[in-house]
Amino acid sequence: MLRRSFARILVSLSILLVILHAVGYFLTEQVRHQEHFDAASARRLVDQALTASALKQMDPGHRLPVWSELSELDLRFADAAPVIDVSPEGPDASVVASALTRVLVGHQRFRLEYDEGLHVWLAVGQAPGTWVRQRVDLGGSNHQTKAPLIVLGVLVLSLLGAYGLARQLAAPVERLAAQADDLVRGRADTDVLKGAPTEIRELANALTQAGASRSNALRERELILAGLSHDLRTPLSRIRLALELGDAHTDEGRGAMAADIEEIDAIVRQFIDYVRSGREEAPKEVALAPLLQEVVHANGGNLKNWTIHIHEPAVIVATPLALQRALANLVVNARRHAAPPYTANLVCPDPGHVAITITDEGTGIPLDLHRRIGEPFLAREGRARVGSGLGLAIVSRIVRRHGGRLELIARQPRGTMARIILPIQPAPLKLEDL
Repeated sequence: MLRRSFARILVSLSILLVILHAVGYFLTEQVRHQEHFDAASARRLVDQALTASALKQMDPGHRLPVWSELSELDLRFADAAPVIDVSPEGPDASVVASALTRVLVGHQRFRLEYDEGLHVWLAVGQAPGTWVRQRVDLGGSNHQTKAPLIVLGVLVLSLLGAYGLARQLAAPVERLAAQADDLVRGRADTDVLKGAPTEIRELANALTQAGASRSNALRERELILAGLSHDLRTPLSRIRLALELGDAHTDEGRGAMAADIEEIDAIVRQFIDYVRSGREEAPKEVALAPLLQEVVHANGGNLKNWTIHIHEPAVIVATPLALQRALANLVVNARRHAAPPYTANLVCPDPGHVAITITDEGTGIPLDLHRRIGEPFLAREGRARVGSGLGLAIVSRIVRRHGGRLELIARQPRGTMARIILPIQPAPLKLEDL
């Protein structure tokens, strides 16, 4: 079954054109045949009139059997031109008159009469001559009278075909327009577009995904604003209290206020990192081995607690700053919330992917929270928190934008392994990963 609009339009137009060409060919052949038939009919009328006039002058006993055949034509004879009160009009009379005009030569004359059918008077011989009347068989000329009806039928067929084609194109678009608002809001009935062309259904899916992305963005914005307000309230309250108590005049008070300001700066920076997640960068080739070593040295604290294993010097296509931010969050998360020793590993589990793992010896994360890793502010539910609770959410979002995934694996007897798996060549970005 044809689903693409272009294919359906092409087939519909092809069928319509074939029908129109067939009807046009039929009309052309009919007109050509009609012209030949009318001329032959006119000659036959003249021949019959000449024959009837000659036979009438013969002795009845010597007339040929053809006389009985001619008598069936309702023959009449007159020695002078007949008087016709009203000349017949209409397409039949015009056809006969036109054919006789083309066939008759010299001084031959004719007149048309309508008497329970169309008749023609033909003058035979020199004037005044003998006038012979015979009935005209219009069986052939009736075809020409049907030509306007055929043309009208073709016109109606063309209009109906154009209307059907227009409806075929417009109906799915109208249904899509009626459902557009619900599609964006995620409340559309997808069965309404069943049977629509592929392009319409693809557009509907794009609108649905865009609506889902918009809804997620709105929820995320509300969540971030609420989280930012909540996280800034505590350090700001401490700064306000210090100012009211006059602690700003002491070295200890100024140091505490500076620490609070640094905490505020770190919180705001994390929120900004979460919103960006690599959007401001163009992907390029990134060597993971030196990047992992640089991140551990810059964020791992006491390097004696760290062991780095580079099994393969992988190079992937990624946004370097965003990937560096994700690895730094994993390293800082392990250092803040777990216990040494720590291990960083870089391996290639298969030819198309790389895996980076950060392991620790901490108490781990409750198993019921593993499936929710990557949600913002999850740290508030899982443990006494330090920071905004966006660390793993930032990692998860950056990794998803690269076509990968974040996994947390509980180690035995204690500890946690955080593993990110990335494709060497990133897959096309999906709307839900924005």
